[in-house]
Amino acid sequence: MKYFLAIIPPNQINRKIIKFQKGFSFEERAFLVEPHITVKSPNGLPEHKRWLYNTEKIIRSFPPFDIQLKEIGYFNDSIVFIKPCDSKVLENLHRSLVETIDPSPKSIKEFFEYEDFVPHLTLGRTSWGISEGQLDVLKNMASVYLLPLPSFKVKVISLFEHTENDKSCRKVIDIPLLG
Repeated sequence: MKYFLAIIPPNQINRKIIKFQKGFSFEERAFLVEPHITVKSPNGLPEHKRWLYNTEKIIRSFPPFDIQLKEIGYFNDSIVFIKPCDSKVLENLHRSLVETIDPSPKSIKEFFEYEDFVPHLTLGRTSWGISEGQLDVLKNMASVYLLPLPSFKVKVISLFEHTENDKSCRKVIDIPLLG
């Protein structure tokens, strides 16, 4: 099993994002997990879950914080995303988790963590079955139809698990932030 930690926006925002995404011809795997902002990718989170105690401790030490998904961004002409503005608390939480979990330097580079971490919510990607041209249309339409999204308070970080064949994903636990 692969695990990852993520922030799930409120239902009102997620429904708007999913409705927007359904206007494109994505493959079914695009909807295996609800829209989310990854806080910690799967590297360094092995199946035995011995890392969970210290991870929960770190998360519970951070106060709730606000996020606003405000800017459209691109990774390598293959992924369009919404980037939260002023995400210093989120970036600090990510760094603390990476330092605690301590994945290999190679793994940190491979998963774009630590210095390379870019907080984002993926809207579409070519690996979901659309072309780069359709991705450009998605990017332009998202700027008009999705943004700006309302800010929201992050009170929990969710732990997700992928099944062995990556055909589904399920929430394991919500870990509350401080207070």
